[in-house]
Amino acid sequence: MLHFGHRLPERGWLLLWLLLAVLKAQSSGEVRPKPLPCQQSPTRVSCKGAGLHEFPKELGQGVQHLELSNNFIQNLSESRVPCNLTTLRRLDLSGNRMTRLPAGIFRSAPELGELNLSNNYIMVIEEGAFEALRDLRVLNLALNSLHCISSFTLTQLRVLNLSHNALELFDVEQEDEQHYLLQVLDLSHNHLLFFPELPHAHSLTHLNLSNNAIASLLPSSHHPAEFVLPYAGVARHDNNRSWSSMAHLTNVADLDLSNNHLHQFPFAFFHRLTSLHSLNVSMNCLQDVTKESLTGLFCSPLESLDIRSNNLVALEKPALASWSRSLQLVSVAGNPFDCCGLAWLDALQAAGVSVRDLSETLCSYQDKAKNLLVEITSSPRWLCPHPKGNSSLPVLVVVISLLFLSYGACCLLKKGPKLPGCLGCRSNRVDVVPCPPGKAAARPADSVTKV
Repeated sequence: MLHFGHRLPERGWLLLWLLLAVLKAQSSGEVRPKPLPCQQSPTRVSCKGAGLHEFPKELGQGVQHLELSNNFIQNLSESRVPCNLTTLRRLDLSGNRMTRLPAGIFRSAPELGELNLSNNYIMVIEEGAFEALRDLRVLNLALNSLHCISSFTLTQLRVLNLSHNALELFDVEQEDEQHYLLQVLDLSHNHLLFFPELPHAHSLTHLNLSNNAIASLLPSSHHPAEFVLPYAGVARHDNNRSWSSMAHLTNVADLDLSNNHLHQFPFAFFHRLTSLHSLNVSMNCLQDVTKESLTGLFCSPLESLDIRSNNLVALEKPALASWSRSLQLVSVAGNPFDCCGLAWLDALQAAGVSVRDLSETLCSYQDKAKNLLVEITSSPRWLCPHPKGNSSLPVLVVVISLLFLSYGACCLLKKGPKLPGCLGCRSNRVDVVPCPPGKAAARPADSVTKV
């Protein structure tokens, strides 16, 4: 018969002690998983999701691609970065916990051409952090916490991604006369209030400024008045410099300004966009698109235009004539179009332009003092007053032909060095549909980053 009060054998006490120690360690949560080994080849090292808290200390010679994404690396310093990275070409540090980039941190990797720092918590980039990277071509800083980019001087970059930050200012070094090689710039999903200063960006072809709070296409504009940036750099802006910045966008082919607070198109802004193929201004506050505001697009090979979800009641036929030379696709749904003012639609269809969301587009008309919405394809034009005489479509075709001839000289004039003044830069607010309130209010900067 067993008695639990009697002494257990020594072996039993040992097993019981080990069991209690294991249970205590598991419950305390202090056991840190051992980092997984990195996958290595002669030129590539991948430590993705390996649980690292710092750079791997032992790296072989000749490594060109180092992947350290999805780890727990928090602080970078020259003492923690290996010194044998002289052959490194690509470095991926995305998905870590870094908050600051100190000066000279990449000095041991002078041949680095592609650097991914996205999805971190970076708030401060000290001046000189990228100074040693003379061959850097692609820099990804998306999904961080940057508030300001001041005195941007990375002239060698081809691709820069700063999307999904908290940027309120992007300022290029004005005194720097060097030619910038930047081709792709993504500033989307930030808090920009003005069009960024981009002097000397002669090579820029793709510019994404969507999902910001831009109310004007002029960097020096303070419209609306309540949007005032707390940066001293804004005071340096002047009109002459702003128009000079616009003049260097001659190679931009893809411009995305969707989901901002734009009310108008300044003529001088589009005057130099002679290479524009795709323009997206959807989800803004545009209320009138006139011939004067879009004359500058006549010499551009515009193929795709997105004007969805604005406050447009109609489009002027002379303005459409300038687009029809190369325009192929247009999106217009989400505007409060007037069913009795659809001559612009006839102009598009006569020019063979495809309206890809026509089945989703509505227009309004009055019936017995009631405003009714119908699909634009089933518009009750028989309720609208018609002018006497035959159809106006033949006249429209003649007008378009004459405009082709009259605008032909426009392309020659636009090659001149001078820019006209701001013509017709006035608000055409009709208040058909209330414009959404501002998404981002200005706040004091936590830091100013010089890159």
